[in-house]
Amino acid sequence: MIIIICIKVKDTGKGIPESQQHHIFDRFYQIDSTHTRHAEGTGIGLALTKELVQLMNGRISVKSPPTGSKIGTEFTVTLPLEMITDYVEETTTPKPPVNMITPVDDTYQKTSVDYQNQTNPDKELILLVEDNADVVAYTASCLHDYRLAVGKDGQEGLDIARELIPDLIITDVMMPFMDGFEMTRNLRLDERTSHIPIIMLTAKADIDSKLEGIEYGAEVYLEKPFNVDELTLRVRKLLDQRIILQKAYATRIGLPSVSEKMLGEEQGTLYHDIVIPQLENKFVKKVASEIETHLSDENFGVEQLAKNLFMSYSQVQRKLNALIGLSPNLFIRHLRLQKAKELLSTTDETIQNISMSCGFTDPSYFGKVFKQEFGVTPHEWRNSL
Repeated sequence: MIIIICIKVKDTGKGIPESQQHHIFDRFYQIDSTHTRHAEGTGIGLALTKELVQLMNGRISVKSPPTGSKIGTEFTVTLPLEMITDYVEETTTPKPPVNMITPVDDTYQKTSVDYQNQTNPDKELILLVEDNADVVAYTASCLHDYRLAVGKDGQEGLDIARELIPDLIITDVMMPFMDGFEMTRNLRLDERTSHIPIIMLTAKADIDSKLEGIEYGAEVYLEKPFNVDELTLRVRKLLDQRIILQKAYATRIGLPSVSEKMLGEEQGTLYHDIVIPQLENKFVKKVASEIETHLSDENFGVEQLAKNLFMSYSQVQRKLNALIGLSPNLFIRHLRLQKAKELLSTTDETIQNISMSCGFTDPSYFGKVFKQEFGVTPHEWRNSL
């Protein structure tokens, strides 16, 4: 005789539409598929439950009245009961799996900016925007080579991105308050964050969602569950593209010292034909114009530049460095020296007057930095013409 155990679980919710009941055991399927759902979930709980029940030769079924009846949904699990006669009690404590990922603790409920590798400023900063704590923990383990900041929804991710100006953003699509699409759109429209590459990780794998993500400005759209090797490769390639953009700028705007450092033995001419994104180019030109307006003001520095651009010191620092590989201080000095070089070639003004008009009150310091930038002194440059 076979003994059957029957387990019934019933709630008092609004029910599940009949047209969707045959999908609820599908992996990653969610009844509420809106991008801004307020209930957290991944769509794998019922799929996993069904697989476990089937492994025990059981069955699971669902019964739900029409939506809105307030009777609720009832799940029924039936399992065959087998008597085990030769049972030996385990006397040793089982060891946990070696690769088990530690769940994120309660601090995840707060903005978790200092997540990992914050003590190494040389590592690239990646912003992860995800409302599921376990997905955050797993993705963080895949990105252990980078600094990581975390936002738990689209609005928080947008705020953190504007404040920190990360090197790259990885975001989910379906999140509360603001979805990944809307966050990406806002990032692309904001001058402070328009340059940041974005990867979307989501269970919404249909072609319309992919096209929508790309339309909003995401560079990469990956399906969950994602392949770790593909994710890390995509991250590295997008960060490499930023370096190529920096090299293109270094070559195009004539940064000899920077070009030599960044390009090494490479031919700088290889980067002349690279198309620089319009928004990024517009920002660099805006910064350069602001600096040139105050070229003769020796007191004009990054603080005043940031104020005139309606940005913070750190925002200008990180954005400019991401685009041209140069800090604002060095960029200001470069533009002053470029102007001095031009005046040495086109006017008969004394070197002292030229240094003053370009914001250098100390002629000896002017001569020193001029040689550092161009390899010759101002006198040698003028005499070589």
